[in-house]
Amino acid sequence: TLHNIHAKPKSQKEFNIGMPDQGMEVEQEFKKVEEAIVINCDVHPWMQAFCFVIEHPYFGVSDAEGGFRIAMPDLRDGEYGIKLWHETLGVHEGKVTVKDGAGSFDFTWKKS
Repeated sequence: TLHNIHAKPKSQKEFNIGMPDQGMEVEQEFKKVEEAIVINCDVHPWMQAFCFVIEHPYFGVSDAEGGFRIAMPDLRDGEYGIKLWHETLGVHEGKVTVKDGAGSFDFTWKKS
């Protein structure tokens, strides 16, 4: 079954690569920081992903219940900004306090 990898970044070069062979692999690199780069398959419109290119290793992806964990054993104690992103509910920003390598952040999305 033919697929294609169609990335649509806003600040760097778009690419659209056909994937006709089973097991085919292609490597691409985004060189600039950018949030929510849309990547989809033009052949199958339900196949879509979002790519985030960030400058640090502190990120998490939510699980089926909406929880997430960010590995941060080397992060110094202090207050840090946190940004949550959802493809339809938007962005929420807040603060988290880290103490002894741990912190917590609670938030519930509300539809407007």
